[in-house]
Amino acid sequence: MGRNSAVPYLVALVALVASLLAGCAESGTAQPVSARSGAVEVRRSETVSRVPASEGPPACGALGVPAGPPDCRLRARDPVGLAFTVRRTAVDGRTDATIEVATPDGTPTQTLVERDIRHPSDPSLRDIDGDGREELIVPLHLATPNTRYAVYHASGAATELRRAGELTGVAIDTTDDGQVASTARDAEQTWSVGFWRFADGELTPVVTARVRLDTDGTRVTGSSCTVVDDGGLPATGLPSLVEARERFCAEPVVLRILRG
Repeated sequence: MGRNSAVPYLVALVALVASLLAGCAESGTAQPVSARSGAVEVRRSETVSRVPASEGPPACGALGVPAGPPDCRLRARDPVGLAFTVRRTAVDGRTDATIEVATPDGTPTQTLVERDIRHPSDPSLRDIDGDGREELIVPLHLATPNTRYAVYHASGAATELRRAGELTGVAIDTTDDGQVASTARDAEQTWSVGFWRFADGELTPVVTARVRLDTDGTRVTGSSCTVVDDGGLPATGLPSLVEARERFCAEPVVLRILRG
């Protein structure tokens, strides 16, 4: 009797399950199952865009790069945003550097080559004249204490750079009026600060401030600063070296040396 009474219940249960399965099939959407049930959660397939890991050389100046002259890459932070890939080949203690330049979308624009580099280090990008575009600075010869650099320059929205010239020193700075100052150590107690400007895409010398420090063997007891004309004095608007001395010996980069 009890067995017969269970039949209607089983029939109803089977019908309910069939109805649920039919509903899922019609909707075309699988119903999520709680993770607590131990079942796999099924969700609608979604397309996920993944940017692949960048392949290629590490960033120039990155820590942990292998010894020697490894390849590296740079990207300008100015509005044009050029990308640079530096590839180097070492032969007999000398290095040739090939620098491939491209626009942000990867379109090649030019290839720059520097040969016979001694004791290479990574190139860098800096806006050394304050015009909003970064210059490419390539170390050519690292010595004690001064380093010689090749400087590549572009103006405005140009995508091709021009080799503007070379600078030598321990530091490169920018003056408030957009000139480039290259500080070099001439001897233990003498320094020279060359002031340059870009004219028609080329580094053009203006004047040089020469600084001498007097010491008693333990400390600086005095200092002096003179200025010589490197051919660019007329472009400064200053009538003579007297006014040039007053101006350029007061530049922060020169005062830094004078004050020790």
